[in-house]
Amino acid sequence: MPLPIIAATTCLHFLWCHLFVNVFEMGLVGGALALTVTYFLDMVCLYVAAYSTSEARALLTFDVVQGLRGWGEYLSIAVPATLQLVILWWYFECLVLMSGIFKDPSQQAANVVLVQLG
Repeated sequence: MPLPIIAATTCLHFLWCHLFVNVFEMGLVGGALALTVTYFLDMVCLYVAAYSTSEARALLTFDVVQGLRGWGEYLSIAVPATLQLVILWWYFECLVLMSGIFKDPSQQAANVVLVQLG
């Protein structure tokens, strides 16, 4: 079922490209808009096709409470690890900014290289 839908939206993509790029003279933005329209149509058509079958309908429902179980344990590890990475990143950025104190440009470049390798 998905293959004919994707084939149809792919064929329509050439139409969208022609309309947005040539007819409406939108250039590169028109190409991006045509791709966005194609992907949006893919998403909507595939969702409708999947929701129309009873087997897939059961899979498309989502129990929010069950989905959020266990997040406390995950976040107790993820938040401190993220803070550690952010602080380390800020530390390196501060070192690079402080290299502007040096008068000699070669010293500045050497400091930046050493900090980035660090």
